Amino acid sequence: MKFVLLFLLTAFSIHLRSQDFNILTYGAKPDNSTINTKAIQAAIDACNNAGGGTVVIPHGTFLSGTIILKSHVHLRVDKGAVLKGSSQLSDYTINEKNYGLIYAEDAEDITISGYGEINGNSSSFMDYNIRHSFVDYDVLMTRQGKDYMNNYSGIGDGPVGHKKRPDMMIIIKHSSNITIRDLYLTDSPNWTTRIGECENVIISGLKIINDRLIPNNDGIHCTTSRNVSISDCVISCGDDGIIVTGFGDETGVGGYTEKAGTDNYKFGNKTKISENVTVTNCVIASSSAGIRIGYGMNNIRNCIFSNIVIHESNRGILVQCRDDMTIEHIKFSNIVIDTRLFAGVWWGKAEPIHVSAVPQRGTKKTGRIRDISFNDISVTHAESGVIVYGLDSSSTIEDISFRNIRLTIGRGANSETFGGNMDMRPAADLKIALAKQDISAFYFHHVKNLLLENVEVNWENAVPTYFSGALTMDNFSAVKINRFTGRQAGKNGNTMEFTNGRNLSISNCTAAPGADLFLYSKSVTDFKYFINNDLIQSSFNKTQLTALPALVKTGNILKN
Repeated sequence: MKFVLLFLLTAFSIHLRSQDFNILTYGAKPDNSTINTKAIQAAIDACNNAGGGTVVIPHGTFLSGTIILKSHVHLRVDKGAVLKGSSQLSDYTINEKNYGLIYAEDAEDITISGYGEINGNSSSFMDYNIRHSFVDYDVLMTRQGKDYMNNYSGIGDGPVGHKKRPDMMIIIKHSSNITIRDLYLTDSPNWTTRIGECENVIISGLKIINDRLIPNNDGIHCTTSRNVSISDCVISCGDDGIIVTGFGDETGVGGYTEKAGTDNYKFGNKTKISENVTVTNCVIASSSAGIRIGYGMNNIRNCIFSNIVIHESNRGILVQCRDDMTIEHIKFSNIVIDTRLFAGVWWGKAEPIHVSAVPQRGTKKTGRIRDISFNDISVTHAESGVIVYGLDSSSTIEDISFRNIRLTIGRGANSETFGGNMDMRPAADLKIALAKQDISAFYFHHVKNLLLENVEVNWENAVPTYFSGALTMDNFSAVKINRFTGRQAGKNGNTMEFTNGRNLSISNCTAAPGADLFLYSKSVTDFKYFINNDLIQSSFNKTQLTALPALVKTGNILKN
């Protein structure tokens, strides 16, 4: 009898939690003019009070301000349904604080799904007649000098100006067991989706299409969250595509201020670390970085990115340490990248891969980046090179590997007006924030324990004259290069150039047709070996080989 009663009670509980709560029942009107915030919130509250179930947004367009999602609620946006943000900022204000369209905090067991549309109505808050501009660099340090940012007209690639706007379109904070899937998210006025200090999150099957002229409308932003799976998404946005950061709670729209006292919540990631994030089978286009790792005070570790296409982006992959934190155990594999130089104040200069550790304003100590691997990556077209940059010996970048990389570099429409600069923004030292730099296909500065294996560099025809060698490295230690193929960009110069380093090994490399001096080294100690390299296409000769520091140098094929 007890068993039967328990079974009936369980069945009754499941029945209650599987109820549908149609927003039409609570007074919502799909007339594209009624603000339905109260009706939708009433359906959510009723669902939560009943122990859980599904809040249904049926066919039609429903305008709304901020709605608060609660535990055990599945918000289902049906096919043909549009949940659209109000055009009035006051509809997003609760207790004098600005919110986005969907907000949840201290919740568990939340799902947002369906084959409908969530629309942030960003055009109501933008000013397409002006550029969004800010100065976080010294213009005189750029290659173009005073002409930088003044040598083109109109909006260009954006970003455009904006009025005061709603906060991030979907924000879920301090929560656990979250699913967001099978939705069309569009026209976000700010970050599209922010997962903050959450755990056990599944994001799948999203199509995120934003106006790429709008600043800060990131795609999927995971902040100090753990156990996150992102898959099968298509993203096009005006800022970073998929992001893993170590921020604490933000303040204001898109703000980045760390705030104390945020650990009193019921659910979510209480360990204050970003970890265990997997991203796979995604296609990303971004006016900033396709994938971005880093930023904030909390550590980031154990992330895997695989089977991804990044195209028409200002940057491909960005790993960036600007605070006293550690980024470690990050793997990138099976990725195709295409980057171009964007006109405007966007951070980035078309680097397919950028790894850097420099202090920003207010940073007392820069953290470390270690154990980062890039495997099986094809860069089909880039308008800048790969950069791995530590400011000095205190900026620790170590245990970095590049395996099976094919990089092709060429000219673009904005090469002369914006190219030939290295972009380290945000940086405390404005002399390096955005500065003139001859661009190598691969440039390494202050790095240790580095491996390059099976790497190929190709140059398209008539690249700008500011491009230099295939590989440039300084202030390094413990570097192994095996099966590297390439040449310098122009007719003359060095294919490989090494200065101020130690413990260098080079083997099984090939000089591509047109190579000039294949190897130049200065102030390199403990040169381990230079063996089995095919230099028949290079001007490198026996005399130059003899002039190298004492090392094992056998099996090399030379022209003479």
